[in-house]
Amino acid sequence: MKKEHFPIKIKFGLEVCYSSEYIKDIENIKNMYSFDFLVGSIHFIDGWAFSHKKQPWRKENYNLNCLYKRYYELMYELVESNLFSGLAHPNSLQCFGAYPIGDYDTEYSRIARALKENNMYIEESSGLATNYGDTELGMNGKMLKAMILQDVQILTASDAHIPQNVGNLICEMNDLIAKEKKRIWQMNDCAIGI
Repeated sequence: MKKEHFPIKIKFGLEVCYSSEYIKDIENIKNMYSFDFLVGSIHFIDGWAFSHKKQPWRKENYNLNCLYKRYYELMYELVESNLFSGLAHPNSLQCFGAYPIGDYDTEYSRIARALKENNMYIEESSGLATNYGDTELGMNGKMLKAMILQDVQILTASDAHIPQNVGNLICEMNDLIAKEKKRIWQMNDCAIGI
């Protein structure tokens, strides 16, 4: 396919679900092909497939603080693995309405710094809104702020599961990113007295 000519520029790559026990397999796949990108994602927490639509779960049955701590630990491992060019849909744990409760600013900053140091991007994804009916579009505000403050490249993605959803809500996400950047810049200008 890469030898074909298209009227638009197309990049070829994979989204790969990260799991530390499969690092060698991921490395082998990465080295076997000349992908333009390899984006890593977290769909499992210690063997539990939390985003499987046919196995919905209730947030009331779990300690969300423990789940999110482990989720962000795995995300950090993914970034530090040096296997990927980007981090896909970092909000996927909230697929069944399990929004992060508590303060995760330290985790967000740690992940953002690691992304920046490893020259990786992060996705602002509409996948949960489109595929699960999530009411929060993309990353939560605090995570988005951490990415902007660390100057992490943010790419929008629709995570379309059917062709009709390709590009869904991209403009809205670009607006969210632009508004948050403007808000942060204005706060910084006020803080230094400009």
